[in-house]
Amino acid sequence: MENQSNKIVTIIITYAVKDYVESCLDSIKEQTYTKYEIIVIDNLNDINFSQGIIKHYPEIKLYPQQKKISYSQALNLGIKQS
Repeated sequence: MENQSNKIVTIIITYAVKDYVESCLDSIKEQTYTKYEIIVIDNLNDINFSQGIIKHYPEIKLYPQQKKISYSQALNLGIKQS
């Protein structure tokens, strides 16, 4: 089992920023520290966006929402899933 105490979890909450998400994800993946987990809470409700993320970043945990949730709800969901 991996030592969880050294793992960094990044929670990204999307809403009307899909043009920036890939750049953000690429930037995180380019870091030299490799013990990380990326969680994306997709508030866009855009199936094409979700499929693109799954296709290009299969290691990322993606949680698409059926309806828009608040920032704090999305953050709490990300924390719960980490």
